Amino acid sequence: MVRLPGPGDVPPVTFRNFVTELASTALVCLGAIRSPVTGEKTVDLARAEHVVGLLEMLVLKTRGNLERDEEEYLVTALTDLQGKLQEAKEGA
Repeated sequence: MVRLPGPGDVPPVTFRNFVTELASTALVCLGAIRSPVTGEKTVDLARAEHVVGLLEMLVLKTRGNLERDEEEYLVTALTDLQGKLQEAKEGA
């Protein structure tokens, strides 16, 4: 049985954790990591593309308003996911 995170497992609310949550969702949708809910790897390219789109929007909407390390983390996560999404599309 898969155990869902409990109240004590909730990370602090930070920009970095927010980006990590989105990136993790995209990785689950790309089948790169197991779903924390089902424990299975499944591919949902449409949903992965949606989450990557959310990160792209976040880059545009936060431009000039982030700490340097936050912006670098966001851009690095986005660039990595864009590459993984492209690879998944080419392999589909």
